[in-house]
Amino acid sequence: MKVTSVLFAVLLMYGNCLAGNDTANSTAGVTEQHFSRHIKKAVRTDGKLDPTDIKPITPAAGITTGFVLVYGHFVQPPYQVRVENNKVLLNGVPVGPGITEKDILAGRANELRKKANQIFCDGNGKRSPGVLAAEILALFENSPDTVINAKWNKIEPPPNGVLLVYWKGNLELPDLQFNPAACVIQRRLSGVEATRDINKRNHEMDGYSRSFQKSLEEGKLLFFGSDGSIVNLPSDEIGKLNEAINDETLERKELIEKLKKMSFTRHSAQEIIRNYEPK
Repeated sequence: MKVTSVLFAVLLMYGNCLAGNDTANSTAGVTEQHFSRHIKKAVRTDGKLDPTDIKPITPAAGITTGFVLVYGHFVQPPYQVRVENNKVLLNGVPVGPGITEKDILAGRANELRKKANQIFCDGNGKRSPGVLAAEILALFENSPDTVINAKWNKIEPPPNGVLLVYWKGNLELPDLQFNPAACVIQRRLSGVEATRDINKRNHEMDGYSRSFQKSLEEGKLLFFGSDGSIVNLPSDEIGKLNEAINDETLERKELIEKLKKMSFTRHSAQEIIRNYEPK
């Protein structure tokens, strides 16, 4: 009987605590609900650093108009945009094409493919096919930052065998096949192609840099998301963005939908909610 009474008392107290919490939550107002859904400034539940945290450098002089958000973080003006190492930097932060995790993985994957072809072309006819196969396979096996797994799909070494590579980031690239005839063409065009690729990349980055500068000079809102999205909006959209973020009556889902109507992707909207604090 005593045990039953004690158990009943504990359950009663627990029920009162739950009721008290519900009451507290209901009377805390919308503000508490608002902040509970706004995880701020690179906070992750797994304890790891947020790769979208940034460290912009504010220059002494630059473009004073415009409004910039990178991964949802506000970047303080003045703004300087320049090209360095085939990337566009805005106040020292890489923005635009080529900066997402998938872009970086794709770049590393293409470099590995080029190295594999170079190994084959340099060694074809000079080293045994088995040695070449092992060397090429080792190249991919020693690249765990880019490759999950690699294997020859036939017992035969190159050029008859095909190398199957399973890439990180769900990259979908053609299987590697090696053709001795292609090596002659590759040697003939490698220098020309390399120069052409560099010039093309530099031209593209210069174009993006000029475009971003022009938008800032016109006072526009520039957003760069970690998913590679770029949003370029008129200056009057800045007020609409601040209004949406400050609207305490909106639930998270409603806020995301409102931001999507402003041309942000769902991923970008989530970054804004997490990292942007209206100025």
